[in-house]
Amino acid sequence: MIWLVIIMVSVAFFQVPPLLRRKQWRELVGFALVWLSAVLYASLVVMDFPLPTMVEIIKLTYEKINMAYESLSMLF
Repeated sequence: MIWLVIIMVSVAFFQVPPLLRRKQWRELVGFALVWLSAVLYASLVVMDFPLPTMVEIIKLTYEKINMAYESLSMLF
C-alpha cells in the first residue's frame, strides 16, 4: 500500500505544478478527477476488493441502455 501512495503522490507532484503555473484550471480539475478515480481504483485493487471486469461493466451499461430504448419504443 505504501508503494501506491508513493507512486500516486509522485505523479501529482510532477503534474500539478505546471498546471498551476500556467493557470490551466480546467485541465487541473480534469486531472484531479482522473487522478482521484485512479487512486480509488488502485486502492481497491491493492486491498483485494472484488471489482467487476470491464466486460461486466460494458454488458451492464448496454443492458440499461437497451431497457431504456425498449421502454421508449413502447411509447411510440
